Amino acid sequence: LSGHSSWVVAIALSSDGRTLISGGLDDRILLWDLSTGERLGILTGHSKPINCLATSPDGKTLISCSDDDTIKIWQLPNGAMLRSLAGHSRDVNSVAISPNGQFFVSGDRTVCVWRMRTGELLQSFTNLAGMVRSVAVSPNSQILASGGLDNQIKLWNLHTGHLVRTLSGHLNSVMSIAISADGQILASSSKDKTIKLWNPNTGEVIRTLLGHTEIVNSIAISPDGKTLISGSNDKTLKLWVLATGELIGTLTEHTNSVNVVAISADGQRFASGSSDNTVKVWQLA
Repeated sequence: LSGHSSWVVAIALSSDGRTLISGGLDDRILLWDLSTGERLGILTGHSKPINCLATSPDGKTLISCSDDDTIKIWQLPNGAMLRSLAGHSRDVNSVAISPNGQFFVSGDRTVCVWRMRTGELLQSFTNLAGMVRSVAVSPNSQILASGGLDNQIKLWNLHTGHLVRTLSGHLNSVMSIAISADGQILASSSKDKTIKLWNPNTGEVIRTLLGHTEIVNSIAISPDGKTLISGSNDKTLKLWVLATGELIGTLTEHTNSVNVVAISADGQRFASGSSDNTVKVWQLA
């Protein structure tokens, strides 16, 4: 899919699998029909690059975050902007919506928790060393994971606000975090060119996935928990068996860094966004 005039760094797929949303360094958010590839619309409102996109479980809401220090909430499928939130003082790098759809989290140098329905700021976690690159929420919506420039992943109890544990092992910044649907595996990717699989309940590393030759920018886990997909500055996407860590495929169609990967809710397809300014859609099943 071609339509962005600069790098594509954010992708989200609607829960019904019909719409793909992409964002990039051209400050625009594009909506696409996933089955036909037709462009459905452009959402404008951010004044700087889009860093992250997330769609709600009910498919009715899109959340975007940007270098303009704001978070914007949009209605789907019509693309109407519902509200703009200005609680961050720096570039907002990441956003994640809780699986129960009641709240969402965002990160810059702090991690903020917001009420989905009203946009009210519920709490913020500030004792973080360095910029947060990625946030994720556990399947039971109880635990928040954040990772960033301090090379660590921190797990927080969303109800008490307490730090549960810190996962240490990466040798460089954590770029992306994904949690399996059963909550038993937390995956992280890093500037150290590796992907690590952790037991979030104990903090132990299960295994380290080696294969990318550059920064691993983004990872996603399929809904059935069988496959992990990664995208890297080495211009490739890699597919891994989550249970064994086996590398089962390398996709080389992008001509520049792969910045983001996302998997559809039904696990049938996945999408990748690249510094070659394109979005590519792939069949998984």
